[in-house]
Amino acid sequence: HPHYTTLPDGKPKLLFASFRDTWSTRPDTKREGYTHEIWAVYVDESIFNPASYGELRGVFTGIESKWYYVPHADRLLVSISGEAELHQKLDLHDEVEQVTKLSRGINVIDKPATWVKIKAGAQVKATIKAVTK
Repeated sequence: HPHYTTLPDGKPKLLFASFRDTWSTRPDTKREGYTHEIWAVYVDESIFNPASYGELRGVFTGIESKWYYVPHADRLLVSISGEAELHQKLDLHDEVEQVTKLSRGINVIDKPATWVKIKAGAQVKATIKAVTK
């Protein structure tokens, strides 16, 4: 349950709260009933900003991967076990794609588009790493 609150510094804070109810016997009274636990963790709003991460990483095995969202990436590194193609789109709904050939080994793509996908003629295993400066 995301929740905004204000702490003594007067600035809004984002908390993630986890609630757990368990049916148990209390050790001190030997009575049965629900125990309620609430755990709250403060998180900085930068966790929702992809630019705050140094790298994004994905692993894929198959013929066609899902679309990977790699905003703000300056470089894309693809380690792949066989030949394939890297398809790139600026927007997921675009019909225009840029296709780059990938060869077995480590491939480096400078300034990739926002969305990338791997397509191969046969099953491949790939590690995809999007890096910012």
